[in-house]
Formats: sequence, structure tokens, C-alpha cells
Amino acid sequence: MKLSHSLLLLTLCVVCVVVPQHLIAKKYKFFILSPPNKFLSGVERIAIFDFEGSRDVRSPIVDKMNSYLLKSHRGYSGGSLYLNGLRTNIYKVIDRKEIDKVKGELRFSSSGWVDESKAKEAGKMLGVDAIVVGNVNYTYGDEDKTYTRKRKDGSVYYSYCRTRTVVMRSTIKIISVESGELLGTYETSASRKDTECDDKRQNLMSAQALAQEAMKDVAQYLVNYFTPFFYRKTYEFERFKNKNFKTQEKQAYEFLDLGDVKSAYGTIKSVYDKDSYNPRIAYNLGVLCEVSGNYEQAIRYYDRAYSLDPKSDYINGKKRSISAKNVASWLVSRGQNFTPLKLESGSLVSMKKVKISGSYKSRVNVYDQPQSSGNVITQVPGGLEFSFLEKSGSWYKIDLLEGETGYVRSSDASLH
Repeated sequence: MKLSHSLLLLTLCVVCVVVPQHLIAKKYKFFILSPPNKFLSGVERIAIFDFEGSRDVRSPIVDKMNSYLLKSHRGYSGGSLYLNGLRTNIYKVIDRKEIDKVKGELRFSSSGWVDESKAKEAGKMLGVDAIVVGNVNYTYGDEDKTYTRKRKDGSVYYSYCRTRTVVMRSTIKIISVESGELLGTYETSASRKDTECDDKRQNLMSAQALAQEAMKDVAQYLVNYFTPFFYRKTYEFERFKNKNFKTQEKQAYEFLDLGDVKSAYGTIKSVYDKDSYNPRIAYNLGVLCEVSGNYEQAIRYYDRAYSLDPKSDYINGKKRSISAKNVASWLVSRGQNFTPLKLESGSLVSMKKVKISGSYKSRVNVYDQPQSSGNVITQVPGGLEFSFLEKSGSWYKIDLLEGETGYVRSSDASLH
């Protein structure tokens, strides 16, 4: 009995353990730029011809690809984006009406577009550097299953369900108009499924409707092959594991919660300057440099972290940064004006606030030095909050407007 009682107490103790927040690694999501599989150097104008294959998707997939190519920040879905100046709409896309006009003049059948010699002739008439030809097809099937389920009263009944699955496959070729050279080829696929049970089986999505949904993914994958795109990546910032910098670590997270990458970088960099042999801090700096487009710095920080602790996350960060640097350089060479976010190292920036006591109608003196004999430089209303800079005896130094600073008595304000 005593043993059971001891085990119960031990279990309760384990359950009641609370991990301090500063020991929990935090995750943040940032949009970064992914390079294409194929860089089409020298290609400015491009045309996508109707695909061969399933009739109900071969024209819509071209329209969808064209719409993706025209998006300036394809893949970006909102929030902070720190890669200022980089765009994904890098080609002049020829309208389908112009293509159809040339198609009529040359009297080509749909199958004729795959022929490289004819493609070259059509491309010259359109004045493009490269054309994209391809095919798309889909298959579908239904699968019926019977499930045994229980009602609330414990009785058993059978549920009859049907799942319809569509699989779409597509292949493209990209052909140089000038030389007729095959610049690249790519094959991809996507699937969609829908399940309904019992009386709702009649509401099952049609194969055509599922194919239209799968087509969106296929079109995106095809465009990704030769065009950069943004995607949201989750980064796990590592704990400092240095009790001397708990305050800075907590503060860096607070800045990141606000989306303030600059201040987070400055805070972590101030720690790195004192603890440069900590791979976790170097890694965190690498992440901030990577997501802000400072790729050279990111590579150095990731290198530093990996040299101290050869973890896969560190070397993968370096590889991503090298890849992103290459695609950014390529986009700049195409005339884009990329300006990385300026990151500045510095001392710890305070998140604390000083709140002035009293009502808004009241006024509190602000002095030029922490003593009553100092000069009153301004008076501030009660209830306002100012950034806390430091404490000097019974005085708080605060950050005023337009870069000025001053002191208020601690009896006239509260620090929080």
C-alpha cells in the first residue's frame, strides 16, 4: 500500500512539472524564395500552347499556368515579406488570342504543336524566345467500403461509403525558338479525392470537378519548374542554453512575435558578440539573415554554427541560403531591384514601458538629468507610455519623441 501511495505521489509530481517558457524553442513562419528547377537564361518572352490530352482540361491548364506566371508574388499569401524587390512575374507571357491567330494562319492541328520545327516557326511569328508545349491526362476510379459503426446506445449499424479518386499527370517541353533546342522537360502529377457515405453518396464530386481541382496543383508544379516562387517555411529558433542571457532570449522572441526582425537580430547579435562559440545563437542569426535576404551573412552564420555542432539543420540552412542567393542574383541580372532588409547589430533594446501617472489633463515634468535641480525640458500628460531606457536612482530615463530622452521621477510613473 505504501508503494502504491509513493507511485501516486511520483506520478503527480511528474504531471505537475511546468517547463519554463524560456526553455521552449519557438517556431515562426517566414516567406522565402525558392529557385526553379530550370533557369531559362536569355528567355524574356514565352508562349504556352494548348496541351494535348483530356479535352476538358487541356485548355484550362494553359490558362491557369498563364495566370500563375503573371502573379508578382506567386505563393505569397499575406503577412510580413522581407525580400523587397523580388518578383515572380519574370516573363512576358503571350496571350492565347495571339497564339490562336498564329495557329490559324499556319493551319496546324493540335498535335502539330509538339513538332519542334513547327514550334520554332510559330515561335518566330509570335516574337518569343521560348515556347512551352505539353500534354495532360487524368484517370479516375471509385472504391466502395463498408464500415461497422456504433450508435450512442451501443447498437451496431453499417455505413456504406464511396471514395472517388482522380489522378492527373502532365509533361511539358520548353523549346528555344532561336535554336530549336530543348531547354527543359518536366513531368508531374497530382491527385484529388472525395468521400461520401450512405445517402450522401449521390453528392460525390464528379470526376470532372475533381480533375479541375487537381489541375490547379499540376499547373503550379509545372510553372514552378521554370519560375521562382515564394513559400512559407516554419523555422524553429533554438534556445540559447545560457542562463546569463535569459532576458535577451525572451526579448528576441517578443520582437519576433511582433514581426520585428531588425530588433530581434540586434538583440541576438548583442548576445552573439559575448558568446560567439554558441552554435544555437549563430544558427538563429543565420535564420534571420536568410529570411531578410542577407544571404552572405546567413551563409557565414550557418557555417559558424555547423563548425561548432555539425547538425543537419545548420548545413541545410547554408544550402538554402546559397540557393536563394543564386536565384536573387539571377533576378537582379534580369533587371529586378532587390534590396535586402538592413540588419543592424546593437545593444539590447528595451521592451519595458514607463507609464505616466495621473489623468490625461494632468502634466508631469520631464528633466534633462536625474535630479530635481535639472532643467524641465517638457511636460507629458498622465496615462501616456514611453519606452524605458534605464533607471538612475529614483528616476526613470525615457525615450521621448524625435530621438530626445529625459527623466521622470519614479513616484510620477510606473515601470512595466
